[in-house]
Amino acid sequence: MKPPRPPNLPFARSYWVVPGKLLAGFLPGDRDPFVAKAKLESLLNCGISHITNLMEEDESDPLNRRKFTDYTPEWFDLGAIRGEPVTWDRSPIRDLGIPRIADMTATLDLLDEVLAEDRAAYVHCWGGKGRTATVIGCWLARHGETDPLSKLQQLTAHARIHFPVIPETAQQRAFVQNWKVNQ
Repeated sequence: MKPPRPPNLPFARSYWVVPGKLLAGFLPGDRDPFVAKAKLESLLNCGISHITNLMEEDESDPLNRRKFTDYTPEWFDLGAIRGEPVTWDRSPIRDLGIPRIADMTATLDLLDEVLAEDRAAYVHCWGGKGRTATVIGCWLARHGETDPLSKLQQLTAHARIHFPVIPETAQQRAFVQNWKVNQ
């Protein structure tokens, strides 16, 4: 039997790492502006005020080679309309790849700063499986999780069809396994 979907998820291809504080998943944009707006509003409705984008700036959809549509103008517009300050950053990692250790440390430091400000963050890449799970796995290890790969499987059990194996590559999984507490 499939585990029930956790409450208050903005979409099926997402998962709470720390409920109400740290959410992870797939690209919250879309070519259809109405779909993109709905995704971003769902994030805001869950209390998200910061997005960390792990995609490269000029990244294209490998299925059709079209550049992904930039959702950030809509993100900032929605925040302004609601009177809610929102932030965004890009910490790019090549698709199916791993970052340099210094880059991962900087990404984790930024997430910890956002969370220390009592704000909620959403971390994403294109599909939410490889780069996102790598960052989240390292974040879990940094904060004392002794088996971050198993924890990732638990966190995504409600949506196994979207997250069959995460992180996506053996190189990414090894990177997470080698990450240390407080690193």
